[in-house]
Order: sequence, then C-alpha cells, then structure tokens
Amino acid sequence: MIRTEQFRIVEKMVLDAADIELCRILLQSPETGGTISLSRAADVFAPTVNELDLRHRPKNHHRPDAVVRVAQLTADTPGDGAIATQLHYLLKAVPTLYPRLAGDDDIEPIRDGSPAFMTASQPATLKPATPTASLPLSYPVPPDPALPDPTLPDPVLIYTSWTTLQQLSQVAAEPLTMVLNQGGVLLVNATSTEAGLAALYPLRQELQRALDELGESSNVVSMRQQLTAELAAFDRDIDQQVQQIVKQLRSLMMPLEHELTGSGAIPATHPLCLDPFLFGQWPVVDHVPLTILQWDGVILMLGDIASLWGPDETMQRSRSTIRTAQELGVNLLLFAWQHYHLTQLQGGLEKLPSSSSSDSLRDRIPPNPSP
Repeated sequence: MIRTEQFRIVEKMVLDAADIELCRILLQSPETGGTISLSRAADVFAPTVNELDLRHRPKNHHRPDAVVRVAQLTADTPGDGAIATQLHYLLKAVPTLYPRLAGDDDIEPIRDGSPAFMTASQPATLKPATPTASLPLSYPVPPDPALPDPTLPDPVLIYTSWTTLQQLSQVAAEPLTMVLNQGGVLLVNATSTEAGLAALYPLRQELQRALDELGESSNVVSMRQQLTAELAAFDRDIDQQVQQIVKQLRSLMMPLEHELTGSGAIPATHPLCLDPFLFGQWPVVDHVPLTILQWDGVILMLGDIASLWGPDETMQRSRSTIRTAQELGVNLLLFAWQHYHLTQLQGGLEKLPSSSSSDSLRDRIPPNPSP
C-alpha cells in the first residue's frame, strides 16, 4: 500500500513557531525590471540573491529536552557585535556537543530605551532586501531591534560584557531585573585586561617555572624562600584584583535589586563543574586561567573565554582548546536553563509567606471536644 501525503508550501517573510523552513531566498528585482529569475546556488555554502539557500533547512533529529534562549545586553559597539557572533557559534555547537539541549539562534539584544521582553505595541516590520555576496545567518530581521517578538519566551541567560554593564541605565535595568526575578541568569564577562589580570598571571607563571627549576639543593634554599614569598605576593595581588571587580559588581547589582552575598566560590560539586561536562580546573585563555564566581542567578566570568566559542581566524588555537571552551559554554547554558526551570516550578523568586502568616496544616486540626 502506497501512502500519499499532501502538504502546502507557503511563502512567508517570518516563520511562526509551528512552521518548518524548506528553503530561503533573498529576492532582488533586476535593475531593468521584469520577472525575477530563480536559480540553483553556484556555491551552496554562500548563495547570493535569487538563489536557493538550503543552509537553514532543519534536519531530522530527536527533540531536545530543553531549548535555551540567550539575550545580550549591548551598546551596539563593535565588541558587542563580535560577542554576538561568538554566542551564535556556541549555540550552533550545542546540539552536537549535548543533543538533549538546543539553543535558539535568535539572540535578543537589550538596549537602553528598549522594551525588551515586554509586549510589543505594534508588529515588527522587515528590512528591505539588499544585494549581498552571501545571505546573512538570520534574515529577515526586524529593522527596529527595540521591538521584541511577543511570541518568543523570555531568555534564560543574559550575556553582558563588563564595559556594557557599567554603562547600564535604569531603563535597561528593568528588563534585566524582570528576567532575574523569573529565574534567568545574568552572565557578566570581564576580559583579563579589564580585570587587571592580563599582566599578573604571566609574571606569576614565570616565577613558578623558576621555582620548579631550582631543584632541591641546599645551596638554593634562600633563593627558593625568596621566590616562594614573591609567588605568594602575586597570589595576593591577583586575589585583590578579583575582589575589586567583585566589589564593583555588588554595587552594579543594586539597581537590579539583587544582593550578592558570600564569596561566590564554586565548589567541585557545583553543576557548572559537572553537567554535562566534568571540569577539574577552568580553561586557560591566552596564558590566563579563567575565574568564575556565582551568586544564585548572577555569574561573574573573568577571562576572554567568549573569544574561543567561534572560528579562530588566526588558525593558531588548537581544536581541543576551542572544544574545551565550547563545553564550558554548554555547562553555562545548561545551568542557566536548570536555574530558570527550577525557579519557575516554585513560582519565581517572590518571597514565600512568613511562618506567622502562613496557612499551617496544624492550624486545621479541630479542637478537642469539651468534656
């Protein structure tokens, strides 16, 4: 018996949640006018205008257990654009590294004056098609990034650079506070230079190598003691720089109504160290070990780890270095989703009623009848 299935092909500019993309075409009318002629792509990896683009056609795969949506606090600087690209490549790698998790490629920008994650008052319009050598990774897009897509769920992870967070205004703080109260995670990333660690760690490593090469001879006891003292001084300097960043972060979190209590130290049994990839120590980026601290829904990451999530144009970094960075990124995404999901199960971060006002089951015990 031959079973025949029927389906309808609909031309749309923006896909709904239940739609499946078969083909993408960036249309451009001929300069002389007339009918648009479609053609097969000469380069299937870089189709141009009026050519079939099948790069985004979904493949058959198992449905993931969770889908992570990421947002980015941005000031529209070139650095923010580069980070958005790196985040895209991280999300693209998630299904391969950990099929039970999927990442939404649409990274929502949060800007000053943006009503991000709130109901849009008007539908988003589309950018007109423009000639390009290669179709962009996500096209079409709303021309006004301040207008959110009301059909999308709230993000579970918001990425922000240290510089952008320092410029945060009250307008942009409101959607951040809302996402944090719903269980979302704010990932604050300061580069090793911004944290004042870029110059300290190479000197410390040089001291450590000199100490390791001294040997156990009695003739070098005084030198060993001197190097050990200098090494301890470098450790204090590094800790002082980290604590200075933490102090500033505590102040920056006050407008978001989130108090950072405790040291933020992450134990070896923390989900960031275990799920789904096991980490004994954090990756080293450009000779500087990564530092990660966490306070509930706020994660502080010191180091240029985001630069390793995408392609290396210098072709100098090893595959294992890039893969290790991506695996840590998957751990961050999974932790953010779990934090959001578990918080939602208990109704958000609103304070539970105090014991004096709660409805205790013991209060429902009927009194003993009078004799």
